[in-house]
Amino acid sequence: MPIVKGEELSWEQASEKLKIKYLLKQYALEKGPADVGIANWASGQAGALHIHDNHDEVYIVLRGKGKVSFNGEEHIVEPGDMMHAKSGDVHATIEGLSAEGIDVFYALLPVKKEA
Repeated sequence: MPIVKGEELSWEQASEKLKIKYLLKQYALEKGPADVGIANWASGQAGALHIHDNHDEVYIVLRGKGKVSFNGEEHIVEPGDMMHAKSGDVHATIEGLSAEGIDVFYALLPVKKEA
């Protein structure tokens, strides 16, 4: 397994508010592609509530402090905290509350649609 040093990955501007360092991008799995990387939300920035019907999301906070909305409840998250948003869960992307924002490891994992 290759080792990837953080400084070897470049930040990509995924949206106006979000930068991502991809470890895997559109990684082919039997049920569809997966994305895995580190996301950074700047201080004071937040995403909109959303639902995914084709993948689960897993987050692990690496650095900083932030806020997340999950199925109607808000939670403060800090390093070591984890979240699993299953397909269909209503959630908001993480908002940076610390001066340096918040860095999270994330994985977008495709799920099989139930018939």
